[in-house]
Amino acid sequence: MKRVGRMMLAAAALLPVGSASAVVVYVPGTPPTATRNTTAPTGTLANSGWQLQGEWAGAFLGTPISTNQFITAQHVGGSVGGTFSFNAANYTTTGFVDVPNSDLRIWQVGGTFPTFAPLYNAASDGSETGKPLVVFGRGVAPGAAVMGPATPSGTELKGWEWGAGDGLRSWGENDVSGIVSAGSFGDLISFTFDRAVGNVAGTNEAHLSAFDSGGGLFIETTGGVWKLAGINFGVDGPFKFQQTDATSFNATLFDKGGLWEHTSNAPVTNDPIFTLNPESAVDVPGASYSSRISSNLGFINTVIPEPSSVALLAGAIALITMRRRRG
Repeated sequence: MKRVGRMMLAAAALLPVGSASAVVVYVPGTPPTATRNTTAPTGTLANSGWQLQGEWAGAFLGTPISTNQFITAQHVGGSVGGTFSFNAANYTTTGFVDVPNSDLRIWQVGGTFPTFAPLYNAASDGSETGKPLVVFGRGVAPGAAVMGPATPSGTELKGWEWGAGDGLRSWGENDVSGIVSAGSFGDLISFTFDRAVGNVAGTNEAHLSAFDSGGGLFIETTGGVWKLAGINFGVDGPFKFQQTDATSFNATLFDKGGLWEHTSNAPVTNDPIFTLNPESAVDVPGASYSSRISSNLGFINTVIPEPSSVALLAGAIALITMRRRRG
């Protein structure tokens, strides 16, 4: 299993650094552009998770996983007594449980959700690696173009800076690159923002950034069932143009080659040996990361009701209701 090193959390902690951004979508062209999808996906992607996203902690998302619990990222915060808005109704949180060795948090609410997401299990659903995904977040349009590699006035388009936030829900597609380890944050699902040519995602190639934290990542399983496979965690960055730059920038990059990583002060290069010009014709796409549900199912299943019990309870309630109506 690959281990991931430098990344930043896609959360409110980034706000002092720059404006936040949501799921950014790559649009091929000459030159390529970026956009986002702010209405529910349709066609084969209908009901792929959009309908299972609720608003939490002011600017983030969460996903119901039982009749009265939802899951989101720990680092987005929130408090007992807060409001989770889902399916045009508000629910008050009454407590929470953190999933050990992860960034996952399960919140309890008063009331009953009308529906909730099934959870992805690699043991029965197969490995996530290589599978198409749909991911959800909140935020903004892309910002100014990033031109590089050595200076902001370079001649090669690298991607786009983060624009200003507006809180709109958005979505995009990608495919799972692999499972990586983030130490105390546990296993993460990774996916890269490449140029989408020949990719499963096509023109919906997605990358995460701030305010996408807590949003759900869904993978389709047997029978057309979309299951919650991840909760958005972080992205690569921030970046700078030269090693000596005192300032950095946050961006959605389909090619970070030739730039520098600000936190580690290390060059981004696809060569094993760094040279003065690490840029090459081969793209080095930025990556996004979501906390993996499957790795944490053992603990999660001790916190939420068994699906069979929930189904039996729902059936019992329906039967009682029918009897009362008949009477």
